[in-house]
Amino acid sequence: MNKEETPKRPGTEAQKLSSRPVILMVEDDDICILFVVTVLKKAGFDVITATNGKSAVDIFKTHPEITVVLMDIKLPVMGGEEAARQIKAISPGTPIIAETAYAMLGDEARFRDAGFDGYLPKPFDKETLLRTLEKFVTI
Repeated sequence: MNKEETPKRPGTEAQKLSSRPVILMVEDDDICILFVVTVLKKAGFDVITATNGKSAVDIFKTHPEITVVLMDIKLPVMGGEEAARQIKAISPGTPIIAETAYAMLGDEARFRDAGFDGYLPKPFDKETLLRTLEKFVTI
């Protein structure tokens, strides 16, 4: 393997055979989890949930079929920014979308500078969620 080549995660070939995109949703708010999981499943996604950054990284390591990560920023055990850094170290090409109540001017740029591929400010509705995901995956 040359220096430019990124090693593939085990199982990435199988990921392409799946007809449904798999979203890892990392969120510690039960109401938000219920809303997002309901919307995503109705839209044709499979969803895996984690309630803290450490479990998100552990789940990501064992589920190569994950297509996109929706990552809350303020999480227990390990924050979303650190979890995103660790996931990007494992798989630089996996899109990670910051899902956050931090919606001040400049926050989107800050999260993109931190390695996030997308930004979803809370509160968001069904259409905004799906429109954001469409930038990274098709059903």
